[in-house]
Order: sequence, then structure tokens, then C-alpha cells
Amino acid sequence: MVLEPGSETAVPGEELTINFTVVNRGLEAATAARVEITLPENAQADVVSLSAGDTCIDSTCYFETIEAGDEVTGRLVLLPYLGFGSQVGINAEVSGLGSEANLQDNQARLSLPLLIEEGAPGTLIWVRPMSNPAAHISAFGDTVYLRDYNGMVLAMSAISGDVLWSFKTSGEIYYSPLVYEDGVIYVGDAEGKVYALHSTTGHPKWTYDAVGAAWVAVESDSVFLATSAGILYSLDATTGNLNWQSEVGATYIELVNGKVFASGPGGAVYSVDAKSGNLTWKTPIESLDASPVVADGKVYVGVGSGYWEGSLFSLDAATGDLSHLYQGGNPIHPHSMLVSNGKIYAGWWDPGNFEGGGLYCLDSQSGELLWEYETGPIDIGRGPILHNGTVYASGGPFVYAIDAESGDLEWRFRVGYARISVADGVVYVWGLERVFALRASP
Repeated sequence: MVLEPGSETAVPGEELTINFTVVNRGLEAATAARVEITLPENAQADVVSLSAGDTCIDSTCYFETIEAGDEVTGRLVLLPYLGFGSQVGINAEVSGLGSEANLQDNQARLSLPLLIEEGAPGTLIWVRPMSNPAAHISAFGDTVYLRDYNGMVLAMSAISGDVLWSFKTSGEIYYSPLVYEDGVIYVGDAEGKVYALHSTTGHPKWTYDAVGAAWVAVESDSVFLATSAGILYSLDATTGNLNWQSEVGATYIELVNGKVFASGPGGAVYSVDAKSGNLTWKTPIESLDASPVVADGKVYVGVGSGYWEGSLFSLDAATGDLSHLYQGGNPIHPHSMLVSNGKIYAGWWDPGNFEGGGLYCLDSQSGELLWEYETGPIDIGRGPILHNGTVYASGGPFVYAIDAESGDLEWRFRVGYARISVADGVVYVWGLERVFALRASP
């Protein structure tokens, strides 16, 4: 079997044609023959089309018969893209039946250089090994902070990727983000302990024991916790002393202008005064279990299951008055929403299709669907990120860079399951066993 590329190089975004030939040098016909094309795990391309023989299904072409002495040809079209590594690899294998048939050279491998413009968006700046399972990554200034599900918190240099320090919490960390404020990193573990860590050393400044796994947020001189036990806490950011606590039944919080907006599996959105802890309003939404997003005087939440599955709601931040903005056909990811410049970017997944998922862009006032991009199974992890007119999200094995206005793909990068952060023109990606720094779109 012979693979003959139409070009000796591969260019991101340009289709690459590869012709192949199968020859039966045996004494009798080969029956039930087939050609199977596979791409290695780190292949930097997708199959656009495959044609040969009597029929082709997915990456395999079938032949009823290849007569003795005959040769058959096929055509493979690939679409390369940016990614880790610099090669596009193809593996091909041909097999068939017939005791005197001889499909010579039945295996072939081809690897072509992937030509990438130096300094182009999506290209690699540095990569570092990281065996911990990806959970959360945030970049602030010249440092990238990470935490895994096992309770490990790390700081890495944003310039080189070198590990600066690490800290192990006493328990696992299920869902708390890492929050940076005035030189301190705040995080809560599953045992209910909340940590204030010096951002330059990782040494604890103070700790606090709450009830239930904590979701942490910071505003001004106070640290706020919403726990899995439904308790809301306010702590002094300097000392860690308790200001107040309230049992509101919420597990996720967002802080804006002296108000704590909370939601969770209790099926409601709450507004609580940040100074006193007094409840301002409560609005029930059946089956709601998602973190709120606050922008332009509105509170936005999406519903991933139950009666309102696929719905997106907005609430008046002052009164709690509810508006049903959008009803989609698929569940909204509970932590995958961003609201900016009059638009809502929200992730969705298809519960009936493991490979299904994507990103909606909606008008934040009318709920009109402006565009939709299918990414594969979405796992955005605390929301998509908007940076200089580009929306960054992870879905399936890729990190995507999508034009915020048009929904057109700018570039993508294969990393496997990933969490992302963007700062100062760099996309930081925590993928499978690696942390990457990539050039962001200009």
C-alpha cells in the first residue's frame, strides 16, 4: 500500500489531499478487502472525506473483490489545525481474504511537517508536565495558579512554567475556584476548611472551618463562602474572623456592588446584603442547580435538568423579578456562562450523545440566538472566557478560540480534557498531564 500526499507539507486551515494505492500481487482475487485509515492520538488534523472501493464508512473503505494483479486507488482529504507537536500523522492498513491473494505492503505510515507561522495565535510558548488531574487554573500577573481535585494548590511562573510553590489542603477540593485578591489566594476544600494563602509563598495567612464544601468569592475587605450545607458566611479578609452567617440554602455565589447573589440545588436565586447578611429577595426556579452570573443590573442562570431543562433566565438584580429569556433543546452547563457587551455566551451539552455539546451566543436583553458553535462535549469549567474579542472554551479534546461577534472558529488546539485561563495575551491550558501556554488571538 502506498500513500502519496499532494503536498510535502501541511498548512493549518488548508485541506490536504492524500492519494493511496492498493495492489493485489497474489494469484487469486482478494475478497472482503478493506482499507482502514487511522490518525494517531496526537494527530493535528481531522478527516474531511475518504473515498475508495465500493463504499466508505467513517474511516474505512470496503471492496468486494480486488482481482489478482489489479490495483485500486483511493483519496483521503484531511484538514490540519494548530496543535501540540509539528506533524500530521496518518496510519493506513489494508486486509482481505484469499489464500493465494497477496496485498503487498499492507501497512503504510505518513508523517508530514505542519507549517505554522512563527508567533501565530494558538502556537505554543511553553509546555510543562503535570500529572495532577485538571480542575481549576487562573492566571494573575506573572503567576498561574492551579488546584486539583485531590487538594493540591500550585503556583507556576507565567513566563517559564516553572513551579514556584505548592500547598496541600487537608481535604479534597470539589468545586471551589481559586480566587486572587490583594496578594492572597483563597480556596475552600471539601472538609469545610477555607484557606487564605500568601500568593508569593503559598504559606497560610489564616484558615477558617466552615460546614460543608465551600465555594469562595471576595469583594472589598470580606471573603464570602457558600457551602454544600447551604450556609452563607462572611469573613474578614485580613483576619479570617466571622462577620456573619446565614442559612439560605445556596451553594454558589457572585458578588456585585455590595450584594451577594446566590443559587444552588435549593431551586432558587437569592440576593443577600453583603454587610448584614439579611435576605433582600428570593426567587424560586424549579430544578435550578447552577452558579449565577451578574451583569448590567441582571442576574443570569441556566438550567441543566428537570422541567426547565435548556432554559436561560434573567432576574432583576434589585427586585428578583424573573424573565424567561431562552429555551433551547439541550441542557445548559451549570458553570459555563459569560455575559459581556450585551451578549450571553453559554455552554450546552447533549445528554443523549456523549460527543455532543457546544456554545450559544444570545442577546442578553431579548434572548435571541445570535450564533451557535458545536464543540463536542462541553466542559468549560467556571465559564467561557472573553479576551480581546475572542471567546475561549474547552470542549471534547480541544481548546477553541471563537470570534465573539460572528461565532467563526479562529483556531483550536488538541489537549484532551482541559481547563483554561487567559491573561495578557496568553492562553493557559491545563490538559491531560500537561500545562500549556499558547499565544492568544490579537
